[in-house]
Amino acid sequence: MQMPTTKLNSSHIGIIFFILALCSVWSIPHTIGIRYLAAMILIGLMIWKKPNLIAYLKVQPIFIALCIYLLIHIFFISDNLTLAIRSFNQEWLKFLIFTLLGASIGIYLCSNHEKDSFLWLGCAFSIPLIIHLALFLLKTIKEQSIPFGYAGLSESHGDLGYTALQSSIFLLTYILLGTQNYLKKSWGSFLLFCCILSPYLAQSRGGLIFVTFSILLITTIFYLTQSKFNKFRFLLATSIFTVIICIFSIKVASIALPGKWLNMSQSIEVGFIGDPIDVMCNGLQKTTEDYQNSNIPINSELKEIIKDLNNGGTTARVTVARAGFLLLLENLMGLNGSKDSYEKAISEKCDPTIKMANTHNGWLDLALAIGLPGLFIFLMLYANYFLMGYKVIKSDDHYLKMAGFGALVTSAVWFFRGILDATSRDQMLEIQAFCLALFAGIIFSRRLKIKK
Repeated sequence: MQMPTTKLNSSHIGIIFFILALCSVWSIPHTIGIRYLAAMILIGLMIWKKPNLIAYLKVQPIFIALCIYLLIHIFFISDNLTLAIRSFNQEWLKFLIFTLLGASIGIYLCSNHEKDSFLWLGCAFSIPLIIHLALFLLKTIKEQSIPFGYAGLSESHGDLGYTALQSSIFLLTYILLGTQNYLKKSWGSFLLFCCILSPYLAQSRGGLIFVTFSILLITTIFYLTQSKFNKFRFLLATSIFTVIICIFSIKVASIALPGKWLNMSQSIEVGFIGDPIDVMCNGLQKTTEDYQNSNIPINSELKEIIKDLNNGGTTARVTVARAGFLLLLENLMGLNGSKDSYEKAISEKCDPTIKMANTHNGWLDLALAIGLPGLFIFLMLYANYFLMGYKVIKSDDHYLKMAGFGALVTSAVWFFRGILDATSRDQMLEIQAFCLALFAGIIFSRRLKIKK
């Protein structure tokens, strides 16, 4: 009778290892081979373990509807069938596969009582942050100064922000709900601090803002769901604390790059001047003329903000989002499912002077790719995850409650993150698909067990 037990333990250890491998390399550049190798092995292991995925899909009609719509869009709506099929293989097929994989793993973890899974998933997602902080320290020692903006191995500081966001959700949920063990709480708290420190040092505004937002949201929900609690006082204290944290964060961050942080409001204002498509097509000269026509004097600070257009900064992001919205009005059913749909749409207007690969708005990018109906179904899927989480956040079962927190907060925070950045593509889309489905898989499986 010992042989089956050994095999079961060995396979379980293997599954855990490849889950950690997948999550730890998701935001590390040049590791795409490792990522997909780990994913393929996990798919094989899940097929072997046979989680009750069919029953799960029966209660996920929105996901099924999205699959059907994507196929309809490819063959009947897209303006280029060849490119649409290629885009489906490169982007949407991965989203669907990682959704199914995440749900399978969530069901598997629940069936194996892995209540510490939130801790080691948080650890895995924080590995790129640890690597970044180590390299940052070495660079600081070498240069004898603090190299603010240095992102280590990452090609973009945004990559650190994305993995920090997901890691912080796993870690704080575990700290509040998953354990009473002091050492585990301490380790989780240390990694949570890294989730804040790494994006700050890399000067990722979105990373710092949304990690802070996720921490405040989880903490707020945790205390509001407590039975004996003065909710009014807590909301008042949280509001005051949030304002103080925001002011403090901007003040501290602006020490390194004052223009990036302190000129945000003015940069946004400039981004709303003029016709955005004209600005993207004609560049700085057109923007300067529009600003002069607005009767606002152009000082040296404003000239720097206008030049920010060429560097893809805040002004450029506001302008390109506005341009993307106008292009969407002309292409309500989307183009060809490609993440490059914005580039295709703007190139039909002109050869843009200001080059931007996307609208820096995940939902606009999504609508340009698969149309407003596709965007609606996609948002309904996120709303479904949110409601799945909301229904169980007051559960007496701690593992179910943790998954509820994860589903609710992950869907909400990534929704708002998508408004400010191009998150509906590449590894960001894969992370969302995997984690949200994992939470949903745990909720589905755990509720079945409780009913029994």
